[in-house]
Amino acid sequence: MREKVRDITASRHGGNAESALAFRDLRPHLAEQTARVASIILQHPHGLTAQEIERISGIPYNCVSARCAELKAEGLVLRKKLGTNLEGKPFFERRKTRSGSLAVVLIWNPTISPSTIGWVKELFEAPAS
Repeated sequence: MREKVRDITASRHGGNAESALAFRDLRPHLAEQTARVASIILQHPHGLTAQEIERISGIPYNCVSARCAELKAEGLVLRKKLGTNLEGKPFFERRKTRSGSLAVVLIWNPTISPSTIGWVKELFEAPAS
């Protein structure tokens, strides 16, 4: 795991000064959201989709999805693996959404202690080096 989280949208805005400043100002709010999403995933060992996390947390879906992407990038959450196919490739659980499409189910990484949750917000709040 990296020491500090970077702006995962930097490639989209090219790191221009205005966008970097906006990201810096939003970082505490985003860190709080990320900690909430992480805490909810940790409390549901059978896993959740982003839509289920949205329903539980009240955080808008697009924000939940972004926070889940950050948590996955840091290795704190994983897609819920169901097994491997005959070719030895893993397959993952998916659940139907309200629209009928299938969504990935996320779980807390079992190799990471639940006590980590105490510093998730701090990790995501710290400025990237």
